[in-house]
Amino acid sequence: MRWERVDFNREIGSSSIGKGGLLGMLGVGWQGGVRFVTNILIGNVAGAILLGLTATALSISQLIVLLWPAAAGAAASRFVGLALGRRDVGEMQKVAGYFIRRLMIFQLVAAVMSLTYWRLVERGSWLECLTVVLLTLGLAGWTTTRGILFGSGNVRRAVFTDVLTGAAGLVGLCLFMVFGIRSIVVLLPVACGYALYTILSIPRLAGSDFDQVLNKEIRRFVILGTVGTISSAGFLQLSLLAARHFAGLEGAGQYSASLTLATPLSLVAAGLSVVLYPTLARAWGGGSTHEFRRITDQATRVLCLALIGGLGVVVIVREGLVDLLWGPDFPDVVVVMPLLLAAVAIGGISSPSVSAITTRSEVGMRISAASSLSGALVGCIAWAIFGSLGVQAIAWGYVAGSLIIALVPIAVTWYRDGHAWVGLSLKVFAALLLVWGLSVLTEGTSVVVQVCGAVAFLGVWLALNRAEASLVLRGVSGRR
Repeated sequence: MRWERVDFNREIGSSSIGKGGLLGMLGVGWQGGVRFVTNILIGNVAGAILLGLTATALSISQLIVLLWPAAAGAAASRFVGLALGRRDVGEMQKVAGYFIRRLMIFQLVAAVMSLTYWRLVERGSWLECLTVVLLTLGLAGWTTTRGILFGSGNVRRAVFTDVLTGAAGLVGLCLFMVFGIRSIVVLLPVACGYALYTILSIPRLAGSDFDQVLNKEIRRFVILGTVGTISSAGFLQLSLLAARHFAGLEGAGQYSASLTLATPLSLVAAGLSVVLYPTLARAWGGGSTHEFRRITDQATRVLCLALIGGLGVVVIVREGLVDLLWGPDFPDVVVVMPLLLAAVAIGGISSPSVSAITTRSEVGMRISAASSLSGALVGCIAWAIFGSLGVQAIAWGYVAGSLIIALVPIAVTWYRDGHAWVGLSLKVFAALLLVWGLSVLTEGTSVVVQVCGAVAFLGVWLALNRAEASLVLRGVSGRR
């Protein structure tokens, strides 16, 4: 098969939110699965200390990526999507070129930052430093180019490249583990996988001499987006670093193990969001406000169905699950994981609201950034006061901050668009109470009893959300 660069003159994709969302979940889910298996392998083969060290390396790389590429990827998805909504191929190429050129400049800064940190702070070897640098550069390129592909509607290509490069990275990591490598160098194949994705996904570019008004709008969007992503996504990485600071490498390993089990739930929202954001941008750019509101409502309801259902099942069977995946060396995971799952679920449910307010205008970006900053500040204050109590206190601080980050955008979207979410909110609250009750009743019982409790909860939850379940089935089958 011959691989050709993306050419917007020939390749302008389109996808329904149902099928596109499923493809998005496949792509993000595959890359998330690579991280999940990576953590499981490292934790079980090398123990909590190396898991804490590799988690620290990933957190540092992801924090650096939050300084520009994370917001740039979202901005690329939005502005390429807006141009696609107007069928303006020339503007799509110019916007893509704008971000790729600035990505190359950022790569130089990111390389210096990651090298300096790992050499001076972590006292790593030069090979370890090279691994962290490549991981940072790969993540930066992956985040930016993926936004361009999803914005242009090339979802299938983005997903296929995700699967290809993720598989290559995972195979390489397994080989490194087999050959006895027990340092963060085991992440080198994963870093190369991200770099390969970037190389394969750079589109054919055009000049960046587009309208200066658009140029300024993109810059403002990226600045506000960077503030928001550092405060929200960076908040998660900071929580792991806080665990490392207050509880040492062992505590960071326990916390990372808990995050690993919360990861699959977050992939549902992340997979839908990468398709949802450009879809909303195309609807808004095309002037279809009714479609914009409908997509936001449906996405919120589907995420409530999936995330609350997944949270309930995992929390009820958590003891057996932790014993199966981690064994007896990770005792804190049973307590910490439900807290992180709750934070991930509420954050995922808010993602359509965040997309809706940030797609509309710069005011929405300011609201999102302000709520993210406020939530992160609350969490950091909680860590400063209670962090010495251990990883459970770190998790509670993360939950408190996440609630603020998530609930503000939901409230704004609910009020502005007049969504009928009262009944939905009551169902979510009732489901959380049911999960708590069943988890208490089944605690310390056999795996069979816990599984029966999880099945009972899932049956009740699906019965309460028959319309949303039907919507998901129609999305899978392609029927409207």
